[in-house]
Amino acid sequence: MLVFRLAVIIHLFLQLNASVCPEKCECILKDAIRCSGPGIEDLASLGLPTNMTHILITNTKATDLKDKVFSGMTVLQRLILSSNQLFLILPGAFKGLVKLKTLKLFDNKLTQLPTGVFGEMMDLQQLILENNLLKDIEWSLFDKLVNLQELFLNKNHLTELPEGVLRNLAKLKLLNLSRNYLAALPRNIFSTLTRLEKLALYMNRLSSIDSGVFDNLRELQELLLHSNGIQSIAPGTFHNLLKLKSLTLSQNKLQLLPHGLFLHLHNLTKLTLYGNPLGSLPEILFGEMRILRSLWVYDTKLSMVPDFVFGNLTNLELLVLTFNPELSVLPRNVFSGLNELLTLSLHTNNLSSLPEGIFQGLQKLQEISLFHNRIEVLPKNLFL
Repeated sequence: MLVFRLAVIIHLFLQLNASVCPEKCECILKDAIRCSGPGIEDLASLGLPTNMTHILITNTKATDLKDKVFSGMTVLQRLILSSNQLFLILPGAFKGLVKLKTLKLFDNKLTQLPTGVFGEMMDLQQLILENNLLKDIEWSLFDKLVNLQELFLNKNHLTELPEGVLRNLAKLKLLNLSRNYLAALPRNIFSTLTRLEKLALYMNRLSSIDSGVFDNLRELQELLLHSNGIQSIAPGTFHNLLKLKSLTLSQNKLQLLPHGLFLHLHNLTKLTLYGNPLGSLPEILFGEMRILRSLWVYDTKLSMVPDFVFGNLTNLELLVLTFNPELSVLPRNVFSGLNELLTLSLHTNNLSSLPEGIFQGLQKLQEISLFHNRIEVLPKNLFL
C-alpha cells in the first residue's frame, strides 16, 4: 500500500513539474503556452514544459535558436515564433519535433536556413517564413516535408529558386512566393505540384513566362502574376489550367498577348489586364467564360480593339475600357455577344466618334460613361 501511494505521489509530482508555467509565460490551456515581451532574450532559458502541444513565442528579443532548444517536446503540434529578432537557427534547433504540424517563423530577421533544419518534420502541414531576409534557399531544404500543404516564402529577398527545391512537396496546395526579387522561373520548378490550388508570384521581377512552367498545375484555381515586369507570355502558357478561377496580369509590361491565350480558361471569375502597355488585342483571345462577370482593361496603349473580341464573354456584366489615350476608334461589332452587360465604361479615351449600332444587342445595358473623349456628335442609331 505504501509503495502504491509513493508511486502515485511521484506520478503527480512529475505531472505537476511538467506543467509548471515559466515566469515570463502564460499557460493559456493545460497544453498551450504563450511567452512574449522584450524581457525574453534566450528561449533556452525559459524552461518550457515538455508536454505542450501549442507554443507561441512572440515579440521577444531572442536572436537565435540553439540546438535542441525544444528537446523532449515530442507531442508539440503548433510552434509559433513570430515577430522576434531571430536571425540564426542552428541545424538541430527543431530536433525531435516529429509531431509538428504548423511552424510559423514570420516577421523575423532570418537570412538563411541550415540544411536539414526541417529534417524530422514529416507531419508538417504549414510552414510560414513570411517577412524575413532570406536571400536564397538550399535546394534540399524542404525534402522531408512530404505532407506539407501550405508554404509561405513571401516578403523575403529571394532572387532565384534552385531547380528541384519543391520536388518532394507533392501535397502542397498553397505556395506564396510574392514580394521577392525573383527574375526567372526554372521550367520544371512546379512540375511535381500536381495538387497546388493557389500560386502567388506577384510583386517580383519576372520579365517573361516561359512555355511549360505551369503545365502540371491542373488543380490550380488562383494564379497571381500582377506587378512584375512581365514583357512576354509564351503561347499556350495557361492551356492546362482548366480549373483556374482567378488570374491577375495587371501592372506588368505586356505589349502583346498571344493568340488564344485565355481560350481554355472556362472557369475564370476574375481576370485583370489593366496597367499594361498593350498596343492591341488579338482577334481571338477569350474562350467561353460563362462565369466571368467583370473585365477591366484600362491604363493601356490600346489603339484598336478587334470586332467580336469579347464575343465569348456572354455573361459579362461590367466592362471597363478606360484611360487608354491612344484609343481613338471602335469597330461596330466590338461589343457583339455581350447580352448580359449592365455597365460599360468608355470614358477618358481618345474617341472622336462612335459607329452607328455599336451598342446594338446590349439590351440589358443600364449605364454608359463616355466623358473625357473627343466625341462631338453621337449617331442617331447608336442602339439600333
